[in-house]
Formats: sequence, structure tokens, C-alpha cells
Amino acid sequence: MLVRLNSKAIADEIMALSALRAVARDDAGSQPLLTRDSLPGLRVVMRMVFAEALLGLGDFVEDCGIDEEDPELPLPYDEADVLLLEVSLRDGAAGAMTAGKALAVKRYLEHVVAAGTLGWVATDADSSFAELLQRQREGALAALKDTLAALDADVQPGMRSGWP
Repeated sequence: MLVRLNSKAIADEIMALSALRAVARDDAGSQPLLTRDSLPGLRVVMRMVFAEALLGLGDFVEDCGIDEEDPELPLPYDEADVLLLEVSLRDGAAGAMTAGKALAVKRYLEHVVAAGTLGWVATDADSSFAELLQRQREGALAALKDTLAALDADVQPGMRSGWP
């Protein structure tokens, strides 16, 4: 099953979380907001975080596609040409997915990339927020692996994905 992440949705989540964090803090005026001008740097980190997530999914990943270069701005907001972040999941687990589960897997992967990317950005300026994002990223990735393993077990009883 091919899962194509929406880089616009990822960028929107990053900017929304950044803005909400700034509003919620007592020292909100001192927190710079991520804006469209931040997109080139964010896109570089998005690709790295996506690749890291795929490595974390291990044997569930059959293939992937990741842009090697940044397209021209104003992407990712140009719907005609978005940042390529896609993964083909192994047929065993993917074959048992309903449309709803496939959408949830896509959204979880987008959240993993958004939380990981914003975590990188926040590390020096807001370490407690970066740690929260890291826990969210790790939790979402663990939930994805558990879901894929459960689906895989339903399709291939007694077989494991190779993860301890």
C-alpha cells in the first residue's frame, strides 16, 4: 500500500503548534513564530525526520520516495507540486487495512514528521516543548508499529515483523 504524505498538512501542523505554543506561554512575545519564510529550512528537516521514521518502521517498509531537492517556493502550499514523502508498506500489514485505518496511518506519519521537525526547531529555544514533541513522535511511531504488527498478525498468524 502506497502512503503519500501531504507536506502542506505537515507544514500547517508545524506552524499551528508553533503559534499555539507561543500564545500559551507567559513569555509569548519573546517566542519567534514560524512563518512561510521558514519553509525552506523546515522542508530539509521534514525529509530527514521522514527518513528516520521509515527506518523506525523497519520491515514494514518496502519502498519509499523522498525528494532530494527543494522545489521552488511557495511550496508546499502549491497543490500542483508538493514535497515528495511517500512510503510503500509491506502487503501483509497493508492488505488488511480498511480505508479508515489507512487514513489514520497517513495522518500518524504526518504527525510524526511534524512533531519531529518542530522538535528539532524548538530544541534550543524551548527544550521542554522539544521534549514533549519527541515523546509525541515516539508514541505515534510506536502506535504505528503496533498497528501494523497487529494487522500483519491477522493476515499471517504466528509471523512477526522482526521487531523484538
